[in-house]
Amino acid sequence: MISFAAMQKPTIGVLGSGSWGTALVSVLLQNGHTVHWWVRREAMRQHLMLHGRNPDYLPNLRLETDRLLPAEDCTTVVNACTHLLVAIPSAHMAESLSSVPRELWPHKQVASASKGLIPGTQHTICQWLHTQLKIPQTQLAVISGPSHSEEVALQQHTWLTVAGTDAAAGAFWAESLARPWLHLSTTPDLAGVEWGAILKNVYAIAAGLALGLGHGNNLVAALIAASLNEMQDLLDQLSPLPGRRMGTAPLLGDLLTTCYSPHSRNRKLGDLIGRGRTPREALDQMSMVAEGYYSTHTLVERCQLQAPILHMVYRCLYGDAPASTTFEALLPILH
Repeated sequence: MISFAAMQKPTIGVLGSGSWGTALVSVLLQNGHTVHWWVRREAMRQHLMLHGRNPDYLPNLRLETDRLLPAEDCTTVVNACTHLLVAIPSAHMAESLSSVPRELWPHKQVASASKGLIPGTQHTICQWLHTQLKIPQTQLAVISGPSHSEEVALQQHTWLTVAGTDAAAGAFWAESLARPWLHLSTTPDLAGVEWGAILKNVYAIAAGLALGLGHGNNLVAALIAASLNEMQDLLDQLSPLPGRRMGTAPLLGDLLTTCYSPHSRNRKLGDLIGRGRTPREALDQMSMVAEGYYSTHTLVERCQLQAPILHMVYRCLYGDAPASTTFEALLPILH
């Protein structure tokens, strides 16, 4: 059966004007696409069209404005496009999309480039898009991998994976985003890639805690090795798939870069708490959303397995537990 979107010439829209959304818009423009972009703030829209730069995120990145169509209204972008790339933090997803008429969504091909759980639910972003907005699962995809927006903006080599149950949809996004330095692969393991991106943020908070407490790279490496094993156990519960390989870019690769990179928001959150900030003070000090903060609470509620690293992070974030004593209790499992 030919989908509604397949009968039209593809038009691409991006929802989200933060650093990742800005980087992805730049890539699409470089590939010759006309891009409809939801940019809520009028001052940002005016600056974009006048100077070709996002004044708040990646301000040194020059955008090609001749094929850029920023709009103040999310519905305008959704209505104009057959394919939508969503780069809104999961913490703000439901609120941001609430104004769009529900009847528009089932006709769209939608790829999530965000990583996290929808607050107040136990849904991943794609689960929420399917259950709440009634987008067929075959029209959903996830774009994930070790991909800090700062490095993508600098055109540094990056490997992304498009995960989705429909091969043609995955191929469309892979072809639309591929650059000589931006490498795309596809996989049908949508749930595994999406859950992996959620879990790695929690373990990046743990790595940040270790660094903030003054531990060195030797301990952090042991912590990441233990985190990968725990992550595999949780993935087997959340989305079992025989033969899933953990040593891939969207799983191990994303875990490593999020734990080690100074660009990592979740690592920074853990680092600030390890240095003595309360979770609230650390969150207030950050300019961007650390998705792992919200995901940790939901994962503890949902997962029944022994997961000592996950529970250590939870106690530091939500249990008023001192980071130093809570982390020290974890050391015996790092072998």
